[in-house]
Parts: sequence; structure tokens; C-alpha cells
Amino acid sequence: MDVSSLGAEKPIPVEKLERAIGKKCYLHLSHPFEGENELIGLLEDADGESVKLALVIKGKKKKVELERRYVDRAHLAV
Repeated sequence: MDVSSLGAEKPIPVEKLERAIGKKCYLHLSHPFEGENELIGLLEDADGESVKLALVIKGKKKKVELERRYVDRAHLAV
């Protein structure tokens, strides 16, 4: 029997995203952002209305602000 912990890719409840500020996160979106439903980047801020993420899209560093209501799943990323 194998036993493992959630470890580095621990799920984050969307309503508690504030706990992951400063960490690399995976966000799944219910509405695409620039054609993407999945984003991985550094979570810079999260409040009741929005989520700010620093990421790389098509080789370019970018900071984006997303509507929090469109984030339907999240977990820490490695």
C-alpha cells in the first residue's frame, strides 16, 4: 500500500486564496483568459473581487488581474 501526502501540490479552497499569496499556484478558470482556462503563476494578491497573478504567456512575463468569481479550482504548483 502506498501512502502519500498532498505535499507540494496541495489544493487551495478558492475562498481561501489569500493564504497562498506569494506562492506559485495553478488556477483553473470557468471563463477563459486570453484563450486559456488553466494558468500557473505567482499569486501576488487576492481579495473578494479579484486575483492578481504574475505569469509567463507565450514566453513573455505578464501580470494579470482576474475576476475571482471565474476561478473555480486552485492548488499549489511546483
